[in-house]
Amino acid sequence: MSIDWEKAEQNPDKSIKVDSKALLDLREKINDIETQLAENKKNLSDTKTNLESTKNKLAESEKSNESMSAELNKKNKEIGDLNSQVDDLTQRLQNNDTQVKELGDKLNKFADLSKSTEVNLTSLNNELEETKNALSAKDSEISTKDQELGKLTSKIDELSSENTNLKSENANLNSEIENLKNQLNEKETNLSELSGQLEEKSKTLEEKRTKLEEVEAELSEYKPPEMGSGGFVSEERVSCPMCGAVGQYIKTVEDKSKVLSYVGHIPMYAKKNVCKKCGYEF
Repeated sequence: MSIDWEKAEQNPDKSIKVDSKALLDLREKINDIETQLAENKKNLSDTKTNLESTKNKLAESEKSNESMSAELNKKNKEIGDLNSQVDDLTQRLQNNDTQVKELGDKLNKFADLSKSTEVNLTSLNNELEETKNALSAKDSEISTKDQELGKLTSKIDELSSENTNLKSENANLNSEIENLKNQLNEKETNLSELSGQLEEKSKTLEEKRTKLEEVEAELSEYKPPEMGSGGFVSEERVSCPMCGAVGQYIKTVEDKSKVLSYVGHIPMYAKKNVCKKCGYEF
């Protein structure tokens, strides 16, 4: 015979008969709920650990991203400086070309003068030689600047390639950070769901434990008395020391102020008697 909970709720002060098998089934269900509750608590702890690990990975990725951004800004500055140097060298080459043209004009002018004036031929030849030497020096300087320009161009290409790689790494890091953020949001959602389930299981367990205690208290009233040493039945019933009430007016409840032990994370409390008539606890 199962427990008629509706009848018990309608008449809480009235005794009812309970089948021992139903009581054992109820206790087995409570044990199953306690086991599920312990598993849920373990899952909650594992989820919190994974959440903390994910947060640490996210912090490390953001730190690495900041370092890459600083390096990228540094390389961009170097490229800007090299471009400025290239512009300066280009301007100097243009100035050298202008000087070469002016020297060529002077050479032509001196050549015309040499035809008309033989007296100044030696002077013109000397000046021509100096001009040739100056042109040779300018050509050498131009060659050196061309080599420097080639090196700077190679350096710019190298820095541009490195800049492209840094941008690619930065994009990968941003993608990884976004994935970690999505994982973090998903685990926070799972944590919230597990917390809600844990709270519901705790409430259900508390309700089942309370009903079990009430049933055990009512069953204790129907427990057959023990036989005394003389063969007579010995009746010893709990009575209220304040009003003298006995039997169904005395119920046994948990004393939440006295913890005897723990089953997993669940505390097991001591018992105390409560008089339903006067409310005295003893």
